[in-house]
Amino acid sequence: NGSSQAITGLGFQPDMVWIWGQNTTHASVYDSIRGATSGYYNRLIDFATNQEQVGGVITDSITSFDSDGFTVNSAGSGSKVNDTSDKYVATAWYIGGSATTNTDGDIQSSVIVNQDLGISIGTYTGNGQTSRQTIGHGLGEIPDMILAKKRTVSTGAWQCKMVDMEAASVNSTITPGQAGVRYDSVADFSGGGLAGLSTTTTFGVQGGTSNGNNLNQNTASNVFYAFAERTGFSKFSSYRGSGQTDGPYIPCGSKPEYVFLYGISNSSYGAYTFIPNAFSDIDIDGRGILYLEGNSNVTNPFVLIDSNGFMLTTSSSTFPAGNTAGNLYVFWAWASA
Repeated sequence: NGSSQAITGLGFQPDMVWIWGQNTTHASVYDSIRGATSGYYNRLIDFATNQEQVGGVITDSITSFDSDGFTVNSAGSGSKVNDTSDKYVATAWYIGGSATTNTDGDIQSSVIVNQDLGISIGTYTGNGQTSRQTIGHGLGEIPDMILAKKRTVSTGAWQCKMVDMEAASVNSTITPGQAGVRYDSVADFSGGGLAGLSTTTTFGVQGGTSNGNNLNQNTASNVFYAFAERTGFSKFSSYRGSGQTDGPYIPCGSKPEYVFLYGISNSSYGAYTFIPNAFSDIDIDGRGILYLEGNSNVTNPFVLIDSNGFMLTTSSSTFPAGNTAGNLYVFWAWASA
């Protein structure tokens, strides 16, 4: 509505919120490890290359995490979270607890962890070493998926590392939000990134040169989210497209409320975010709203949700990011806890 307003009804105080607007060109990411206060601009725009802005007055952001939801501030036309008359959808996660110091790795981290849900959010400061360095995540098991980003530059991409990436090397990472981008060595990032195999206590970064993608620049702050699968709640995996209108079917072990698709094989299309039951005037036969690479949504998303997973229901060239025959895709899916 363009004015400061509390978004309520979650039934919990969220620790992480991702927001998409029906007509906006960005996705916004917020978390309690970095904070949501009036002196701190928490937004990380897109799963691509935009910068978190620290300090000053928040002009387009969440301003607080509340006991039953969150508050967005007043903002003018083009707001990423509160434009007058625009429609928004938010996914919110409860983690619980306070930040603790983790010293499991070479580099100390500050983490908020819920091992029952398999979620850890954290920050750390780079030490500038060019050799592989480890950071503690606190999950107590190997993460199935890690997202990480340098916080202080406008050119740094979100990096993603997944256990289940078909034919991927131990250094294989992807950059969600950038079309068909995968790196199979740290050197491909020209300066550093997620590196090596994660363990039950740590994940690794490697680098040292001063550039946007470097996750270990000396004194630079970084943020990460680490996830471990939980039956009935979360799934992080990959599949091959069939090019058919009746599949492939992707079992998740529960009904997804949020699905993120990323085409590793396709050079023209990147990330798709699918959220069923988002808007009543868009939902069709169990389908929902789909965002293309963080851009404006489409009303015929070609994804069908059921009680155990989702199915791609088109072979059309208008949806090459999810079902091109033979192409490799990764996905993240969450159900309601």
